[in-house]
Amino acid sequence: MGFNNIEEKIVDNELKLLDKNIRNNKVELDKLLSKNFIEYGSSGSIYTYNETINSLPDEANEIKYKMIKIETKKTFRRYYISFV
Repeated sequence: MGFNNIEEKIVDNELKLLDKNIRNNKVELDKLLSKNFIEYGSSGSIYTYNETINSLPDEANEIKYKMIKIETKKTFRRYYISFV
């Protein structure tokens, strides 16, 4: 798959993290996440690379989602992903 811009590549990689086959494969997860990875959850929780790479395989069920672009600025795009 070719990408026209970096935004498409970032969105594609984010969507890969929702794929149950990727979530269940630590080698593939390692390709997508930096060792310096930190995620700030909507609950305020903070997740490190190690916590994430070790917990995603346990959450490998199929995830259904809807993605909506909610904001566009010159330097970034913000998306909201709701799980259905």
